[in-house]
Amino acid sequence: MSESKNNNLQLEKISLLPAIFLCIIQLGTITDNTALLNASSAIASTFHTDISQIQIANIMYPLMAGGIMVAGGFLGKIIGWKRLVQIGLLVLVIGEILVVISPTITIFVYVARVLVGIGASLAIPAILGLITVLYKNKQQAVVFGLIAATIAFASAIAPVITGYIIVYLSWEIAFVLVILLFAISFFYISFFIRKDNLPNTKKSFDFMGLLLLFFGLCITIMGLSNIVKWGLITPRKAPFTIFSYSPVLLFVIVGIALLVLLFYWERSLEKRKGVDKVLIPVEFITNRQTLSAVSMNAFIYLSLGGGIFMIFIFLQLFFNATAITTGYVMMVFAVGMVPFSIFTPQLAGNFSPRLICISGILISFLGCIAVGYGISATGGVEILFYIGMFVLGIGSGLVASQSSFITAASIKDKKLASQSSGLQGAMRNIGQAASIAIISAVYISIFTYSVKNDINGTKTLSSNLRQKVKQMEVIPVSDKKTVLKILKTKYSLPVKEGKEVFNMYWKSSVDAFRYSCLILGIIMLLFILFAKDITSEKLKVLQQAKE
Repeated sequence: MSESKNNNLQLEKISLLPAIFLCIIQLGTITDNTALLNASSAIASTFHTDISQIQIANIMYPLMAGGIMVAGGFLGKIIGWKRLVQIGLLVLVIGEILVVISPTITIFVYVARVLVGIGASLAIPAILGLITVLYKNKQQAVVFGLIAATIAFASAIAPVITGYIIVYLSWEIAFVLVILLFAISFFYISFFIRKDNLPNTKKSFDFMGLLLLFFGLCITIMGLSNIVKWGLITPRKAPFTIFSYSPVLLFVIVGIALLVLLFYWERSLEKRKGVDKVLIPVEFITNRQTLSAVSMNAFIYLSLGGGIFMIFIFLQLFFNATAITTGYVMMVFAVGMVPFSIFTPQLAGNFSPRLICISGILISFLGCIAVGYGISATGGVEILFYIGMFVLGIGSGLVASQSSFITAASIKDKKLASQSSGLQGAMRNIGQAASIAIISAVYISIFTYSVKNDINGTKTLSSNLRQKVKQMEVIPVSDKKTVLKILKTKYSLPVKEGKEVFNMYWKSSVDAFRYSCLILGIIMLLFILFAKDITSEKLKVLQQAKE
């Protein structure tokens, strides 16, 4: 008995080391996404292409990850979580190497970035699956908190680190750093983490479920991502039209229809062959607590996805902020998120996950409002902006501290708990892609309306300019230098009129930013409808129940 206790104590002492390397993998995936965003102009210059191709490269990751990541949760049960993370890391390393050495933008976008998305789709759910295998009881909650904290920490330091590397070295070196993170993790996991104890039962893979899920999500996200380019209803630069309407709504309807069909297919397959044969167990969808818990993963990426993307673009375009500068701004967000992600499971035992999540949602809403109104109409970044970033971080941290733990705790069949990791990862990518698409569309639409309204209502400007602006479907969002150059060369505006137009341009950008923050906050509030179904038991009771 004494020897057994000593062995358990020894296990406790070394148990956090695997978690550190799992966090490194998470760090690598976030650094990859951040480096791609920070290096957009440098990559466009290298391949002599425009930003639209780089935007497609940014979309490829969530498209692949959102569509395949659920399959990762299923594959982990078949081949084991260790082997799955090894395969994912190998694909990631190959993809990142191709990112660095790609000879053309086509290979960069459609080969390298696709491989990175597939690799992450396998590695991320394997991380969460390994946690359920390697850690139990309160340790599991702590490690889930560490993963959430890593997401926040990486979101803060990755822009700064990659920014310095891109500015003073090259964008390729930033991705070499990512390759090293994945390679080191692969080495440790291969040689120092034990294999899973897989049951000796024959497993089959749900290919039809994967196809329905992949195409359903990809078509939906593709439609949302092209709202601005194709137009929501009236077509703009759409590849085709449906009865003279934009295909966006068709894409979204078809995508959602495939996802509904997926539910009926999974339910039928589960009845015929059993729960261990389906990609998404019906319990994940019909159990309201599980569905609510999984949705909290999407909530986290509303701020880490759409919110931060919008803030990045706004600060860089209208304040000429470098990637380094925006990285420091993101640190304010992390200062709020990191401690609340890590310590909430330890210090909030007397509160329920429902109360913690609803509090996080409400706090995030207030943070969004403060961020929006922290930019003054005269063009200054006020202290309220930084307070808002900090508060937004607190709210996101509270939700992040609960999302994975309450998902595992809500599943009645504990054998399915590890499989939920793929669905959690997919929800994060869906939340990120959808929020970027929606908030971008909202910002550009408000911005376009405001600029057109102000210019058309200013009689001192030439009728030629007002007529041309009126005919424009979308007003391009650009920095001050580019806007003034266009006004001078394309419209031959005198310097005085050019400055007057730019003042309207600036005012419209601030208004669009404020309204976008408000709408993002309202979208966040809607998640209370999901959070109300999360368990109201005290957190410490749930933690003890898992012991």
